[in-house]
Amino acid sequence: MAFVPLEDHLYGKVYKWHEDLWDNEKFFYPWPNADLHAICRPFHISDLQVAQKPSPVRKIVFIQVNQTYEETGYLEDRGLTNDLLIRTRHFKLAETVVKKFPKLKFVIDHAAKPEIAEGKIDDWKRGMEMLAQNPNAYCKM
Repeated sequence: MAFVPLEDHLYGKVYKWHEDLWDNEKFFYPWPNADLHAICRPFHISDLQVAQKPSPVRKIVFIQVNQTYEETGYLEDRGLTNDLLIRTRHFKLAETVVKKFPKLKFVIDHAAKPEIAEGKIDDWKRGMEMLAQNPNAYCKM
């Protein structure tokens, strides 16, 4: 698990925690569609670098905008990380994806949001134990 040191914030280093990038010439997305003329074109890392050059942003978190094996492979090929926004009911599917891309680091967002107040912890615990068997799976609290 990684933490951003406080001094990074104090000395002007800024981290942007959400970014959408897409290539609608290579992949299909239901959004953005043709009604959104201004953004209905590919947006790549290079576009982001140009747009953010004058800003103090030092690092970003890329948000995958489509859920396909092909795009997940694209992340793996570039040494990027994939956040898993999952809940207990998604553990089996998450394990399939984590195993399919062994060189890609997966971060389980918010510990898969266990339903502690509802007392539904057993299935969550089994799911976390299952994913923990994969060296490319990490947990973000």
